[in-house]
Amino acid sequence: MPRDAVSVFFPAVSGGWLASDENFLKQSKTIDYLKVRGSIGRSGNIGPTYDANGNVVRLPYRTQFTRGAGPLLGSSFSTSTTAYLVNPAGNPVTTWEKIDRVNVGADIVLFKNTLTLSADYFDETRKDILGSPNLPGIPGMAIAQVNSGKVNSKGADFSGMYDRQFGDVNIALNGNFTYAKNTVLARTVTNGLDGQSQVGRYVNSGHYYIAEGIFQSQAEIAASPKQTLSGLVVPGDIKYKDVNNDKVIDAKDDVATDYTDIPKMYYGFGLTVRYKQFDLSTQFQGVEGRTINLNGQLHAGPNGFNQLMLDSWTPATAATAKYPRVGLTDNGNNTANSTFWLRSGDFLKMRTAEFGYSTPERFNQRYRFKGARFFISGYNLFTISKINDRASIPKRQTQAGGRVSRM
Repeated sequence: MPRDAVSVFFPAVSGGWLASDENFLKQSKTIDYLKVRGSIGRSGNIGPTYDANGNVVRLPYRTQFTRGAGPLLGSSFSTSTTAYLVNPAGNPVTTWEKIDRVNVGADIVLFKNTLTLSADYFDETRKDILGSPNLPGIPGMAIAQVNSGKVNSKGADFSGMYDRQFGDVNIALNGNFTYAKNTVLARTVTNGLDGQSQVGRYVNSGHYYIAEGIFQSQAEIAASPKQTLSGLVVPGDIKYKDVNNDKVIDAKDDVATDYTDIPKMYYGFGLTVRYKQFDLSTQFQGVEGRTINLNGQLHAGPNGFNQLMLDSWTPATAATAKYPRVGLTDNGNNTANSTFWLRSGDFLKMRTAEFGYSTPERFNQRYRFKGARFFISGYNLFTISKINDRASIPKRQTQAGGRVSRM
């Protein structure tokens, strides 16, 4: 059994205070309801681990066996004997993933139930997260995952609603906002190259070569650090930054960044207006702090070609080309993950809009039916986004100490 699997203790405590029931608030003309709440505790999780083939192994502390070729007899494998191979070796010290959470919040209703507000602050740390072991190949077998990861997530949630009647007009407003920062505090180091550790970076952030534009001439290539990501480097190829100043562009210049596809902020807001039998409503949704890597999308299609390749670099379009030259082979320089392919994933969209008319009560009674409502509605009517703007990526600090420049 894994360590701590039998005797585990995950304590938690929560509480709340209904302040609006206290004597000093009962007579308030402003505050109709006020509740303050909080919780702190720990929970556990035995998450899945994976074998060498990517299959889920639910019991990482147990050694798994697979059938394979027979033992080596003389100069070849035996064809008459089947061996049972360890794959992967169990980790007898596997323990629970532990999640420590703190949450404090408040709910308040104001102005005779016309304004409702809610706010929460949360801080969550997950430790002993299962990850791949960083071991030499001397054992000659796969090793089960180890409890090596630690991640912190902290942020705040806000929501509110305003609903009020002004004569024949009713106005209802709603809004919500969430901010969350997810940071890697510890993880297995998979290589020893400087600047490639994700510790201290955002969750799901990646490694990228820092792009500095497109080579426009052979003379520019000759005057730049030697690029070794592809055997062929010609005008129209992406130019990369020499992060460690060794005059060579190689794996050591592939640095850790804070670019992540997980937004830091989510928000939404909406409006509903009713006037007699007419009503109009709309809802908006947006995210901020998200980065999208278009490398895979830009090189999708048969042999990596699609309609976007029409904007690729050629001598005739050098001044206006959006993308590097097209190459059937030896094109690793341009398909490497780099900041050239990153775009802002921030957006604001009108998710829904609807206009309606309800039949009046006198009409319903006259024709003896409960009523009818006629409406026209639309979904995803427009979106504000900078995904097509290469200059939309903000400057962010890289692990190697340099700034990620706008392209």
